[in-house]
Amino acid sequence: MSLRTWLESLRDLLADRPRRKSRQAVSSGSVSRVCETLEEMVLLSSVGGLVFHDVNSNGRAESGERFVANMPVTLWDLGVDQLFGTTDDVLAQSTRTSQAGQYHFDLPVNTVYAVQFGTQFGVYRFSATNRDSATLSSTSISSEGISSNIIGGPAGHDTQIDAGLDTSVPSDVLNRRLQQA
Repeated sequence: MSLRTWLESLRDLLADRPRRKSRQAVSSGSVSRVCETLEEMVLLSSVGGLVFHDVNSNGRAESGERFVANMPVTLWDLGVDQLFGTTDDVLAQSTRTSQAGQYHFDLPVNTVYAVQFGTQFGVYRFSATNRDSATLSSTSISSEGISSNIIGGPAGHDTQIDAGLDTSVPSDVLNRRLQQA
């Protein structure tokens, strides 16, 4: 039996039972979140990807394009209005990219999130907005480094939320900005 099948079976069993309240803490990255139900504790999903220097601004991480290490990456719970940058947004988790430009977050289910690359608007520029997700990386990333909405779903894993850094920012300037962030 695959993990996915097992989790789906468990979800179905839990759906037939009365909801039991729990205050179990789930920790990932640098922030802990309290799960309110047994379902939340079991059925986590995850997102991740990489940040790279997009030399030709096509939104694809290709041979010869370097990965960006130490880039701040923040996961925001978008709250009731499900809009980024409003007063009900809550910092869910934060991390920095690895030497290989990678990041990862675990998500409890049934919450809407956005990923923010960098720490402030206008500090970095990203390429490949609104592209076809079947063929490109960084498809759901705005030029300001904000992803489109991500819904934490049962056992859903999206490891293709990549961000292509616009290379018109000189690498020495980028390195200074990353060290200051």
